[in-house]
Amino acid sequence: MGGIRSPAGRYVWGLGIAVVSVMLSACGAIPWFDEIEAAHEPGSGPGLNIAAPVTSDEVGLSALIPGTWKQTDGEVYNIYAADGFYFVENREAGGVELEAMRYQVVGDRHIRYEMEDGTSFVLEVELIDPDTLVVYYPATPYSEPRVQQLVRVTQVDAAVGVGLRPDTPENLRILFVDDFSNNENGWPTGATAEAVFGQEGGVYHIRVYADNLLYHVDAPRVEARDVSIEVEATRVGGADTEMSAAVLCRVSSNPIRFYVFEVTFDGYYTIAKYVDGQPVSLGIGYEASRAIRIGNATNHIRADCIGDTLTLYVNGTQLATLQDSELESGRVALGAATFQGKPSAEVTFDNFVVSGR
Repeated sequence: MGGIRSPAGRYVWGLGIAVVSVMLSACGAIPWFDEIEAAHEPGSGPGLNIAAPVTSDEVGLSALIPGTWKQTDGEVYNIYAADGFYFVENREAGGVELEAMRYQVVGDRHIRYEMEDGTSFVLEVELIDPDTLVVYYPATPYSEPRVQQLVRVTQVDAAVGVGLRPDTPENLRILFVDDFSNNENGWPTGATAEAVFGQEGGVYHIRVYADNLLYHVDAPRVEARDVSIEVEATRVGGADTEMSAAVLCRVSSNPIRFYVFEVTFDGYYTIAKYVDGQPVSLGIGYEASRAIRIGNATNHIRADCIGDTLTLYVNGTQLATLQDSELESGRVALGAATFQGKPSAEVTFDNFVVSGR
């Protein structure tokens, strides 16, 4: 366990904001977007067999739609968050995140989308199977009708927002599980001049009392090269929402080295490397994502350290993946971090699972 000074301040890579070109080109000016009735027969989509969708009724659609879906004709991802937010990430344009809106299943095969100004429209959708989604776009004065097919990347449990991990790395076995209902696993409890930590009330607490500090606590008896770490992290206090929950892998003490996956409670994330106690850039700054729940919220974090690949998921959505080969093995840890001029942070952790080999 220990505290490491974070980089001074945050350097956020800009995310362009745009309107979803086809869906939203004239929503405010076209009132008939508010309700779209089915205008085709099942099976009429070009090149798609939709004669028998598996579950497109209101109940089934509500249960299965949350998650990340990839458009089959490009590197564009449609993200239906479990908390009712919808947004699009265009990775062909360098990770540009398009305008967010709310979504709601409003009947069999229909989803309503509502923009920030209150404008809404309904699109017809069908699930061919649990991992294949078809969206029907009607004709507008600016475009022809079209059918778009998407495939699932990740799935989220709509009730609790926990990733169901259909893409779990192969050949991993569960190494460690803790719901913190007791401290039989022997997590450390203690205090320093900069932090207080310990199991209490069915969760594990880390409180940080110094600015610009990442403080982490190692999980007991877990050391491996290839791991997939999952945990629910909740902000319960701190000077500001500009603070992080952190998951660490390949941690060593002499010298201090690790990879860290940070998720802030004002909506940012990063992956970094520390060598000899100093941060080393992996080519990614603090980047924004609407998949992250902000404020006094719970975020489900999954951090994969598999071979040379580091991947971060939040609330079932893959946010970043990158390559680095320097750190070969080590412990796993949980942490909380403050930023410059933000002297306190308090995070609780629950439902901690480490899979590995």
